[in-house]
Amino acid sequence: MRELRMKRESTEESFISTFNSKKATEKPEMFAPVMESSLVDPDEVEESLALTNFTESVKTKCKDQLSSLDRRMGYLLSEPELANERNPVGPLIIGNTFQQAFSELDTDIEVKFSLSKIFDKFSGDSIYQMYCEMNDHVNCRDVLPTIATNARIP
Repeated sequence: MRELRMKRESTEESFISTFNSKKATEKPEMFAPVMESSLVDPDEVEESLALTNFTESVKTKCKDQLSSLDRRMGYLLSEPELANERNPVGPLIIGNTFQQAFSELDTDIEVKFSLSKIFDKFSGDSIYQMYCEMNDHVNCRDVLPTIATNARIP
């Protein structure tokens, strides 16, 4: 906790800077299952699991809003079949950015895994609201206005 307090500002700056520099064309870094007989670093597996848990949690919480936003972002980026994983504001990009921001902490994987769970728990409502506002914003500018979004800001 002491290290987090001491590095809070630089960690926040790292997150914002990394998130703002992401491009839709960049392929997010993900753990790729290894089918060969090579050893996989257990920490990489834990980080991948944390990222997967976060991503799936956001996808579940924000299903309708995210689906609409994926289509609208695909339209804006001239990539109509834009996959959720390539959405520049999608949960995978957010999760990767979060992990990169905390990669500089001098802590073990258990602490980083706990931070990831806390981030997931407390960011879900904010991410949902962000997706609602983004959909409303592009919808008001006639970007695929006929896409229905059933969910509304709580």
